[in-house]
Amino acid sequence: MIQELKELSEILDTLKRQGHIENYGLIGGMALSVWGTPRTTMDIDMLVLVQAQLKDNLVAELKKHNIDGELKTGDPMEPIPSMIDAEYKGIEIDIICVSKKWELESMKNTITVDIDNKAIPVVDPYYFAILKLKAGGPQDILDVQNMLKYNDKIDHVKLSEIANTFKVSHKLEQIMTKLQQPEVSRRRR
Repeated sequence: MIQELKELSEILDTLKRQGHIENYGLIGGMALSVWGTPRTTMDIDMLVLVQAQLKDNLVAELKKHNIDGELKTGDPMEPIPSMIDAEYKGIEIDIICVSKKWELESMKNTITVDIDNKAIPVVDPYYFAILKLKAGGPQDILDVQNMLKYNDKIDHVKLSEIANTFKVSHKLEQIMTKLQQPEVSRRRR
């Protein structure tokens, strides 16, 4: 799947140069592998900054690059009100279109990371955590927990301040409390 990620990144770089998108960043399970600990994932998740009037056009442009997709829009109050559900070489691609303030901030906070000799923008670990906390599903919470557990370079004070700004500090506090509890051995004597 790394090869498909590199190819997708090349395609998005091209669409950015052509003005179809403004920016993009890797999120999801593959980003977790960058910031924390690897976990199995069956898809590639990207956050894309695209003007609202260009979303339908973006689907057509992706199709020119053999990425079949469909724009799905929902209620603006949903966690993901706008995304392109796509497939590339048999791999599911979720392209989340920026529509929330925290997603826009995430786009301002990408870090270019070398992944198998390809420079790929990845949403930084702080905003990666915010995206996950806002989504709030069980896997999202577990991803933040694992990132904090295995990445000792994350400034917890900074993360707490950002989480407070985006009103997810209570979720982060629950994770931090859980991480401070000693692990109980599962073996029975």
